[in-house]
Amino acid sequence: MNIERIDKIIEMAMKLKKVMQKRGIRAARAKCELCADGYIHGRLAGRKDHLHMHCDGCDAAMIQ
Repeated sequence: MNIERIDKIIEMAMKLKKVMQKRGIRAARAKCELCADGYIHGRLAGRKDHLHMHCDGCDAAMIQ
């Protein structure tokens, strides 16, 4: 993985987390910006809202 790809994954994750917290939801899905085929699946876990996310179309994944 290169640095630009990692930066893009972190940016997508933080954007998804911000939207989820604003709407008050614990799980969400959004179109992946890296691959046009997949969706990013995200879930907020624990009392501190740690984000667990992965894409079902590419290898993008992150746990905060």
